[in-house]
Amino acid sequence: MLPDDPVRLSAAVATAMESNDVLITTGAVSMGGADHLPRILADNGVECYFHRVAQRPGKPLWVGGDSSGKRVFALPGNPVSVVACLYRYVLPFLDRAMGTPTAAPMSATLAEDVAFGPRLALFLPVRLATDRGQLRARPVLTGGSGDFLSLVGTDGMACFDSEADVATDKFDAGAVVRVVPWQALTWS
Repeated sequence: MLPDDPVRLSAAVATAMESNDVLITTGAVSMGGADHLPRILADNGVECYFHRVAQRPGKPLWVGGDSSGKRVFALPGNPVSVVACLYRYVLPFLDRAMGTPTAAPMSATLAEDVAFGPRLALFLPVRLATDRGQLRARPVLTGGSGDFLSLVGTDGMACFDSEADVATDKFDAGAVVRVVPWQALTWS
């Protein structure tokens, strides 16, 4: 963990870029006064591929690379955002880079309606249960992307992608959704 000191952050990024093919950071990529990482990465020769995604949690995500093929995933600082970005971007990239098949997400039926807006990808913690032989996902409300304790007692995340799955931001109870169980977020 480093303080929000641009000089120390820049030195740490330079050192990490020298000895690693992939750099994964958390924090300092949003819009605040202490969010120096995008500029520091640029100063260290890292080109920004994209910054900010239509996703909740995890909007401030920053992804880039340098001319030697090294990659940087600068994840937001809030813990639930880190989990969502890790699942959606980092682990699939690492799997592809190593030639490892990415684990397919499970499917479950929603136990209740879910509505959200604006149109974006939503990752929502769920509790899973089997009801008459069918896997059901019950959404768990959180206090936001910083509410890591809200994940206690949940089994994974339901993935709602209003642009890719269907042209809506409302999913009715009974709809089939992708679910990523927490154990699928381990990587070896």
